[in-house]
Amino acid sequence: MAHPGQGREGTGRPPRAIELHPAAAAVAGTPAYRELRAALRRPGESLTVGGAAGSLSRAALAALVAHLPNRVWVVAAASPAEAGRRLADLDTLLGPGLSVRFPQEEDGAPGEEGGRAEIDGERVEAVESILSGRARVMVATRRALQELAPIPNDLADLRFSVVAGRELRHEALIAALEEWGFKRAAVVEETGCYAVRGGLVDLFSFGAAGPARVEFWGDEVESIRLFDILDQRSTAPVERIDVLPVRFGGRDAGTDRTHCSILERLPSDTVLVRDGTEPWSQGARRRWRRAETRYREALRDDNPATPPGRLLMEPGALAEQVARRSRLTFVEEHVGSPVFQARRPPAFERKMKRLRSFLAGAAARGAATCILCDNDGQASRLDDLVADRSGRPPPGCHLVVGSLTAGSAWRTAGRPPTS
Repeated sequence: MAHPGQGREGTGRPPRAIELHPAAAAVAGTPAYRELRAALRRPGESLTVGGAAGSLSRAALAALVAHLPNRVWVVAAASPAEAGRRLADLDTLLGPGLSVRFPQEEDGAPGEEGGRAEIDGERVEAVESILSGRARVMVATRRALQELAPIPNDLADLRFSVVAGRELRHEALIAALEEWGFKRAAVVEETGCYAVRGGLVDLFSFGAAGPARVEFWGDEVESIRLFDILDQRSTAPVERIDVLPVRFGGRDAGTDRTHCSILERLPSDTVLVRDGTEPWSQGARRRWRRAETRYREALRDDNPATPPGRLLMEPGALAEQVARRSRLTFVEEHVGSPVFQARRPPAFERKMKRLRSFLAGAAARGAATCILCDNDGQASRLDDLVADRSGRPPPGCHLVVGSLTAGSAWRTAGRPPTS
């Protein structure tokens, strides 16, 4: 399809520099991390990394993303809940925008059209962000990686741009939004919708900072302004907006697509990352059998039915795709190679005396401690609570805004335990 917008971007943008989070920087100072980083320079390497207690696997991954900027990383979670926790941790360690979630189709409840559209849009946004180079980590469930979708073969078919001052027919933009699955509404109140009022077109694309109002003068885009979804008033002017399809497939019959797993579209040097050792094939076969059962039951009851081969990659084919990639498996047990000398920190259970005792012991050993707080106010209060007789936190204790789902303590090269 020849899209109406101009100013498409390719995939050759330089990687964004990343400032290492204190936890990731501490992990990067360990011999095990240096061994891991060196091993991942070899394509197709499969590594089991031991001693990955608590949040260490996410901190190590964040350091790898910073140090190997041209690789794509896919975190394969066991469930949607685990995927959410992994994404939250990576947002803390890498900052927002570098990690995206690729949700599984099963996340949507049957009959909930709004929830279904949200998942479809998030899947498109994740693929476009990864293939364009804006994001470096995709967090997905193992089921999502096995699912099939009609993914466009050309990155340009995942985005078109509307630019202020450029020529663009009012009717051409409306036709493009219809082709890409946008729903026309009287007022734009959610993503995936557009509205037309005279020479104005309001639209809200997935992946956008907010809804946008495009004003035309003849066959030219006179202005683009963001607007408030609550009171519909225009706010800040912008030079351009990028529009993503509402779903893979949409209504554009002219786009060249392949019905495939996202694994088949990712670069060959993509690294698959997971916690735990369940074989990839085990879960894939279980999902395939479940899809076969549902298909047979639907046929028996004369209900609409989709063959498993249109929904999921066959388990053997998935195993082949996985085998072609570098694979990184983190386990808490001290097995494999490399092995981090790490453990989970003690549970403090809001007992400040226990926390102060732990920090004092760490300071006496010369260990550094990083405490993550939900916000600045919490960090300020905790700073007062852990202060020693001098009125300051113990030496080596750092309070950082952010949160992780679990803590970890480890040794750096030639240094006492770091937590």
